Amino acid sequence: MSQTLVGIAPRRSADRAPAHAFAAPARRPVQDRGTAHTMGAMAGALHDFSRFRILPAESPGYALEDSEMTYALRDDNVADAGGADAGTAADAGTPATPTFPTFAQITADSTVSAAFDAAWSATKTATTRTARREQGFWIKYDTTAATYTCAPTFTGPTVGPGQTGAADPGSKPADSAPTYTVGLFHTHTPMTYRTGGTRDVGPSDADNRFHTTNNVVGCVYDYEASPAGSGSIPAGHPLNSAAKVYSSGPTQRT
Repeated sequence: MSQTLVGIAPRRSADRAPAHAFAAPARRPVQDRGTAHTMGAMAGALHDFSRFRILPAESPGYALEDSEMTYALRDDNVADAGGADAGTAADAGTPATPTFPTFAQITADSTVSAAFDAAWSATKTATTRTARREQGFWIKYDTTAATYTCAPTFTGPTVGPGQTGAADPGSKPADSAPTYTVGLFHTHTPMTYRTGGTRDVGPSDADNRFHTTNNVVGCVYDYEASPAGSGSIPAGHPLNSAAKVYSSGPTQRT
């Protein structure tokens, strides 16, 4: 800023700088050093679905089953809101959507895999020349403790060698943060004492629909194809033949 100093003649009015030149320069606004972050939301019945080609389909009252038929299960899933700004979510008291485990993570967990094996063993034990049945359970995940619970469980009705297996899992258990229902497991039944025909292995079309509709990871314990590559097993297939857990529906809850 120009100033008039003692001992120096002042400039003539014509030489004076415009009044605005003497005004104190505007102070620059103090910048907010914080950085705004935007954060997005974190993002019938179970069956053999014995597409059994010779024997007739049974158990029409079950939602997921061994036969192609309309199934009716309540969809209790509540869609998770996504894309909310972090500040807005915090102000509204809405927690961010947790990240749910994938099929690979669920099946790799020791607690879950042990429950899978126990259910498969029980399914084989219940198989006789005159009876067999499916069983399974819902899979819940605690996002805080990173632990799983295999419940509630369910068991399908006992069926004869001329019928297809089925099981009704009931309605999807409601979420109760930090615990969420993320998966559904069930077994398919052996063909050991059935006569004639074959059935496809792995999840049926109805299985896939049910898991997708309920937005849960589907896990189906069933035999490996025999012969390899055939996608099916024949009647009389040995009870203790190789088996595995198949993926059905989405590979991760959203």
